[in-house]
Amino acid sequence: MLYMSVVVMEELYAGAFDTQSIKLLDTLYKTFKNLNRLLVPEAADWQGAGKVIAKIGKKYGFEDIFLSKITHDVLIAASARRIGAIVITNNRKDFLRIQEFVDFKFYQGYEEQSA
Repeated sequence: MLYMSVVVMEELYAGAFDTQSIKLLDTLYKTFKNLNRLLVPEAADWQGAGKVIAKIGKKYGFEDIFLSKITHDVLIAASARRIGAIVITNNRKDFLRIQEFVDFKFYQGYEEQSA
């Protein structure tokens, strides 16, 4: 059973600069919404994310850009954990860091190999 994180949807929309991409994302969003498969972070997810981000920052340090990015990823991990979902990502490095502080599962998706 697949879910779509609204955090991921926001990231996809933020990177969509042409009408065709936006229409495709609208279709994707509507599909998951109609199937009741949108995963929305709850207040406790946000609270927990803040605590985890502070721990990551203490251990690894972080800059403003990293802080924003890791916030999204921690929310994705926390939401997935809450419903028992597995995160599929190519962002192995950040999710391994998050996994030090949040008990969740992730699977590294397909990554293109450079020739």
